Amino acid sequence: MSVPPTYRDRVRDEWGRLRLWDYLRYDEQGDLWINQLRVIDAVRAYGTPLEIADSTIVERRTREWRSLAEGIAREVGYEGRLNCLYAAKANMASESTHAAYRCGWHAETSAGQDLRHLEWLDEQGLLPADFRVVCNGFKLPIERLEPAPAATPSVTDPELLPPETHRHRRRNAHYVDAILRLARQGWRITPVLDAGELASFAGAGRPEMEVGLRLKFGKVHSLWELEGHVSRFGQSLDDLRRTAEQVAASPNLTFTMLHAMTGAAETIAVESLVDSLLLAGRVWADLRQEHPSLRELNMGGGIPPLGEPYDHAAFLRRLLTGLKAIAEAEDVPQPELTFEFGSFVVAESGFHVFKGDPAQGQPPRCGPFRAGRSLGHHRRRPDGGHPGHAAHRPPLPLSGGDRCQRAGRTGDTGRRHLRLRRPLSPRRFPCRQRGLAAPGRGW
Repeated sequence: MSVPPTYRDRVRDEWGRLRLWDYLRYDEQGDLWINQLRVIDAVRAYGTPLEIADSTIVERRTREWRSLAEGIAREVGYEGRLNCLYAAKANMASESTHAAYRCGWHAETSAGQDLRHLEWLDEQGLLPADFRVVCNGFKLPIERLEPAPAATPSVTDPELLPPETHRHRRRNAHYVDAILRLARQGWRITPVLDAGELASFAGAGRPEMEVGLRLKFGKVHSLWELEGHVSRFGQSLDDLRRTAEQVAASPNLTFTMLHAMTGAAETIAVESLVDSLLLAGRVWADLRQEHPSLRELNMGGGIPPLGEPYDHAAFLRRLLTGLKAIAEAEDVPQPELTFEFGSFVVAESGFHVFKGDPAQGQPPRCGPFRAGRSLGHHRRRPDGGHPGHAAHRPPLPLSGGDRCQRAGRTGDTGRRHLRLRRPLSPRRFPCRQRGLAAPGRGW
């Protein structure tokens, strides 16, 4: 009589293609390890619920991507520089951001709080001297945030209408002011301008800066599709051309980057994604002929993490080969290609460990406790998953029989290697190996 497979065997068979076993393993006793940590030991030491993060996973993925991209660039003869930016919105915890920065990645921000975190890291001596910051996110001037005059008087009780406009004005002004202040202090900081944002940065008395312009872009494959594309981010191609002329005429700004992001929070087939980005490459080449200062094509992010079953090598090979051909046909230099990745490198670095309730129904042969996994992103879908990515994965048992706890991957909530904490307990657990804590996180 054949022995039925254990739940652990089913998880391994079902999800092994996701490269979970780059950093997870079971020993001969059936206990789950995250790299050098036997998880059941952490549970015995600190109890549950418990949050664990290993930032060496962030380091591994950042180095793996750079090695892959640079290797394929050499293979196809791509001469443009490859730039890697960590998107701080994926996880602003300093143990995660610093893991990317110390591996040679630079920063992408989307709000003033991101810049405050970078200043704090710099105060601790944790940023390299040549560190660069690229600022996305809305940076509208204050007058654009004034409420429109009311057509009719309000009949709602004023106490039910808090002054949200003023709060948003202060928040937006903080981001613009922070960018200008850091530029004056000598930071390598590049704001990416959306519609209506040029006035905040251009003009006498403002610091000299390189700027990018964001194109209203998406899953489009022709100029005709681009013309009709609807997006809350970016400028139309005609508006972007006019803005580029205004930047060229300004006394303090230099147009150096075109930002064109196809999509995020979904899996786009390699062929479709590359075809879309090559349209951006053709737009870049056309603009480069008019603006010799333009050197960088920023594709944003939006591709699945390296642990996912996605052909990253084919994506890079097709994209770099295509951009090289466009540059040669248009007689312009090959563009610097910039990647803005967040969950791409941190999604696999965080774990939750907690008990399951036997009364709620258990996976087979997992005893009174069960294991569970999920991949989350705190600025994505409400259920914490990426459509098409590995959201709500099956649970992972920590050990066999009745000793099994529950290990759930938190996604973009990693802590410094190795950081352990009880999410529901006021007790604090210090980081190991030069622990860090971001300001205001209340560890």
